[in-house]
Amino acid sequence: MHALGQVEGGSVPAGTHAEVLAWLKSHCLPAPDKVWQALTDIRGWERTLSGVERIEVLTEGDFGVGTRWRGSRRL
Repeated sequence: MHALGQVEGGSVPAGTHAEVLAWLKSHCLPAPDKVWQALTDIRGWERTLSGVERIEVLTEGDFGVGTRWRGSRRL
């Protein structure tokens, strides 16, 4: 596995959905599928991610390779 970035407790894995879910399962208290659902629900980010003020999805369909969006977030 290759690391996308560093977080407390280790590296976030890059690659497949299964690799990310395995990492989440070992590092997160919420069920990994619920975390994945929240992270990939771009249209719901204003409700679920702190600081997100506006999201505009630029591509059709569900989250996946090539998904594009534009947004603003207060940090």
